[in-house]
Amino acid sequence: MKLLMNKIYSKIKNKEAFKHLLWKIGYLKLSKFLKNKTINKEVIKWFKDDGDKKLRFNYELDSSSVIFELGAFKGSDLENYYKLFKSQIYAFEPSLKYYEILRDKFTESSINLYNFGLSDSNIKKILIESNDGSYLASKSKASEKFESVEMKKLSDFIVDENIKFIDLLNMNIEGSEYEVLIDLLNSEKISLINHLQIQYHRNRVFYRFKRYLINRKLRKTHNLIWCYKYVWERWDLK
Repeated sequence: MKLLMNKIYSKIKNKEAFKHLLWKIGYLKLSKFLKNKTINKEVIKWFKDDGDKKLRFNYELDSSSVIFELGAFKGSDLENYYKLFKSQIYAFEPSLKYYEILRDKFTESSINLYNFGLSDSNIKKILIESNDGSYLASKSKASEKFESVEMKKLSDFIVDENIKFIDLLNMNIEGSEYEVLIDLLNSEKISLINHLQIQYHRNRVFYRFKRYLINRKLRKTHNLIWCYKYVWERWDLK
């Protein structure tokens, strides 16, 4: 009995017991099945509707508009937004490697680049390197490439920079969208954003429930225009 209790304690300590229990009762198997079925269906529909060309950049913006680009990476979306609208753009990229690529590529005075990420608190985190799928973690494995990055509250940035209104906020930040949206909702800065374009990710615990709660609150200020679950969705200010 003592040996068994020690084994159970060891699993709990390593955060494996709860995961193992969920798997045993079938939750993880069902979750994996539903996840793959839902995502495949939505991705197929997205490409069938030619979403990258017909939806993601279909906004009535101009040089007087303000665009926030969260998760700029190498700047493909940033480049498209600038070519189409010549707007005032605020682009955020926590990785120094990709920030330097952006800095060398975009020299226009209307493009403002920032080498930090956005969250619901001002904190330093570990960014696990995975190209355009790089994500934040509390710690890393020995086999992973990573860097320490700075995170800031978007609501604080909006106040500090005296941002009066955001015409479009494009958000592809590999799971951190949950924290950013919670910050915007709690601070009520969400009402300063006309168009929200969100890519929700599945790399968070209870991601379905978190998305449900966030979108439920978001409906108070915004209307859902179109949605491809865990691909892209658009919300417009009421």
